[in-house]
Amino acid sequence: LEAGRRAVSLDDQDFYAHPVLGRLHMIAREHESAISETRIAVERNPNSAQANFGLGLALTMAGDARRAMEPLTKAIALSPRDPNLSSYASVLSTSHILQRDYKKAVGWARVAMRQPSSHFIAQMHLVAALGLLGDRKGAQKARAKLLVLKPDFTLDYVVRSWPFKHASDTARFTMAYVKLGLIP
Repeated sequence: LEAGRRAVSLDDQDFYAHPVLGRLHMIAREHESAISETRIAVERNPNSAQANFGLGLALTMAGDARRAMEPLTKAIALSPRDPNLSSYASVLSTSHILQRDYKKAVGWARVAMRQPSSHFIAQMHLVAALGLLGDRKGAQKARAKLLVLKPDFTLDYVVRSWPFKHASDTARFTMAYVKLGLIP
């Protein structure tokens, strides 16, 4: 956090520094500060896909998935071939999972997986979305691919690495794995 604060203090007008500080606050589970910093970045440069993504991610992790949809979809609209599109689409998938719109969550997870920069995170979202949609066979197939991409994947990874503010959001995201016996 200190390095992020220092970057902002060196140049408060640098909109790149604010989403970095926001991400650090989010990792520290300081969600309101994360939202505040990423909002500043969007105010400084509303046409930055990265700044909009940062705000959408911060809102999603803070439990406001509905409000996260606008900056997340704007990030994709601003930069439809962005090298980070897999991340943008993965977080959109998470937002839809939290809103219980599992069909859209599956769709965005698949968009994330089609990107050249895709990695196991997109597959992790697909497993959760398919499981919550009730597609046990699809979820098991997706889980098998997830374990090829990340053999050491566990639910502990989700709990540690996805800093949801509310335990109910963590539970929603991990429920498919537990409910369908998909825990590696």
